[in-house]
Order: sequence, then structure tokens, then C-alpha cells
Amino acid sequence: MYAKDEVAILALERIFEEDTLTGIAGRIEKCLADEFRMINHKGMTRNKKQYIESLAAIRYLVHRYCDIQVFVRTEMAFASGTAVMEGYIGNELSKMNVKYVRIYIKENESWKAMLLQTTTMTDQ
Repeated sequence: MYAKDEVAILALERIFEEDTLTGIAGRIEKCLADEFRMINHKGMTRNKKQYIESLAAIRYLVHRYCDIQVFVRTEMAFASGTAVMEGYIGNELSKMNVKYVRIYIKENESWKAMLLQTTTMTDQ
């Protein structure tokens, strides 16, 4: 019943994966709801503007999603998975694997990310 929506959400997840790696946030910004919030693994909250700005602060060498699962309901969906990340924050190399959940809402027949929450995996 929701197969088309699942494909659309997976396509958005690929945009997040690819554009975070390159640091080019134009497509990502279009995928975010105006009310977007991110809660990172340290409990810090960012709004849409702060999130977009944070993408430029890290030079990623690796940014890949795996184990992605998508669940869709009529006007809401969420994707969850693992993000494998490695990159430079300033001159310091950082490596991290996080579990994430991204919640989407449907606005005018388009899916927009409303919330992203990440949690550091304990085996690091």
C-alpha cells in the first residue's frame, strides 16, 4: 500500500547520505521541513539553519548509511539505520557509528524530514 512512499523515503535517505559526504547542503535543505529539529548523540538540539551550517563544519571522508528500515503511515514516516562516519572537525579526525531515526511528514504530497535523532553506538 505504501510502496511508492517507501521508495521516496529511501531516495531522501540517499540524498542525506551523499550530500552530507560532499558538504553540499542544497538538496538536503529542500528535504527539511521548516520546523526541522535535530537532536545529536550528545543531546544538543539544532534547528534547520543550524543543521545546514553544521554540515559544512565537518569534512567527511566516510559517511554511509546501512541497515536502513522505512516505516510509512498515511502522513508520517520514519527511517532508521546506522550511520558510519569518519571525518575532520577542524584538524581532529573523528570516527563514529550512530544509530539514527529520521521522522518525515507529508506536506503537499512531498515528504519532508521533521526530526533527526542520533545515538552513539556503545561498542566504540
